[in-house]
Amino acid sequence: MDKEIFILLRAQAIEAFKFLLVAREFATEKGLHNDVERINASIVENKHIMSLANHQLTDLKEAGVTKRIGFFETV
Repeated sequence: MDKEIFILLRAQAIEAFKFLLVAREFATEKGLHNDVERINASIVENKHIMSLANHQLTDLKEAGVTKRIGFFETV
């Protein structure tokens, strides 16, 4: 179950990343510089979430951890 949680988190982060790229392009075309800056900050945060999910998946696959799921509580 742990792996499925992080696979889902990564998939959702990827979808959010796609949306943020489209939103940034739209804001850039409309000249909304403040919005572009906020979207860029969201993209950085989104990349961090993807990195955490990927790192946790790697740990779970390599170590065969069954009771720990990283930054969440013990299951």
